[in-house]
Amino acid sequence: MPLTTLGTVERMGLTTLTSPCSSCFARLKHAEHAAARTGAALIEGSRGAAADAGEGYGGTVRVQHLLDTLMERVGMDGIAGRVERPLTGLKVACYYGCLITRPVKVTGAEHHEYPMKMDYLLQALGAESVGWSAKTDCCGGVLGVVKTDVSVRLATRVLADARASGADLAVTMCPMCHLNLDARQQRMGFEVLTPIVHATQLMVLAFDLGEQPRCSTGTSSIRARCCASGASWRTEPTPARSSRPRSARRPWSDAPDRRKCVFWRSAG
Repeated sequence: MPLTTLGTVERMGLTTLTSPCSSCFARLKHAEHAAARTGAALIEGSRGAAADAGEGYGGTVRVQHLLDTLMERVGMDGIAGRVERPLTGLKVACYYGCLITRPVKVTGAEHHEYPMKMDYLLQALGAESVGWSAKTDCCGGVLGVVKTDVSVRLATRVLADARASGADLAVTMCPMCHLNLDARQQRMGFEVLTPIVHATQLMVLAFDLGEQPRCSTGTSSIRARCCASGASWRTEPTPARSSRPRSARRPWSDAPDRRKCVFWRSAG
């Protein structure tokens, strides 16, 4: 399947395929690597298997993660030049997960154990990226679907390290990592939930691109908002959801707004 996708991109006359999903990136990058390593045999095999459908792959497409595309084609200067509202005062823990940079023989990542590209991206937006040790640890990936308990255990370890770093929130560039760290925080035992956002959501905020992004922490709603003046960004923590039975809770429309996490800019 990945070779079929690469073949489709190739027939479109494109030479680079970028993926915002780390799992998709990993499969496509492995296919690109296998085609380059085995040469004509694999490429001809793909042509033979898909000959009737007019498909096949000639080995000319380069696979990138969206993070690499942003840093390579736009660069820190280009990103910083678009910033209208710097994320000054916001401390972020950049979480790469285990697929963006590894295995290094496939990805070719320069610093596969302690990458910094996302950190540089957030720094270009004006945020402060914190140092922490679990930025490339596994969060459980698809085990979140088939072995949820294992995934929760792994994600808890990652998030605990992010919280210990003093970060206001954790930033990802992988939908699956985002889901594992975000949706199951109620099961992790933390008294206060940690906002999990995608890096591009913070780009929307920093670029001041109109409607502010929304995301969720567990079952709570997070609205990213800001006021018109001030110098620094802060976050309002999200308390964990009540343990009372659902039937005993007040409806959302009557509930206080304390369960929301708001990004805001304070004066001074």
